[in-house]
Amino acid sequence: MVDEKKLERLAEYHGNQDISEEIGTADLEQHPPTGRVMIVSELSLPKELMDRVRDAATEEGAKPAALTRCWIETGLR
Repeated sequence: MVDEKKLERLAEYHGNQDISEEIGTADLEQHPPTGRVMIVSELSLPKELMDRVRDAATEEGAKPAALTRCWIETGLR
């Protein structure tokens, strides 16, 4: 569950901070390629269906996009 007050405090804090110096001195994190190219694709779903996907993903401990990808891969075997 989202704590709205916490989100508001974070937004207030980060909305008023100058982090340009930290960004300028930050080390760039390098992530080696995984060997699997991922393509972003939009999928339009009715709200009720997306709610069901989110519920199922929560039960599985996964993100909705990852669970949807798994279902598509399973269906195409």
